[in-house]
Amino acid sequence: MKKKFKKCENCGREFDIKDRDRVVLEGWRDEKHLSRLYFCGKSCFVTFLKSRKFV
Repeated sequence: MKKKFKKCENCGREFDIKDRDRVVLEGWRDEKHLSRLYFCGKSCFVTFLKSRKFV
C-alpha cells in the first residue's frame, strides 16, 4: 500500500497519515469547504492550541 505523507502544522515534520499518534483537526471554512489540519502527535497539537490562545 502506498504511504501518504502529510506535514505537521506545528513543527513541519512529515509523517504517514496512518500513524497511530497523529491528530487531525477538522473545521468548516464555510458551508461547502471542510479544512483539515494535521499534527504528528498530541504534544504538537497542544502546543499549536496554546500558541493560538485556544487553551
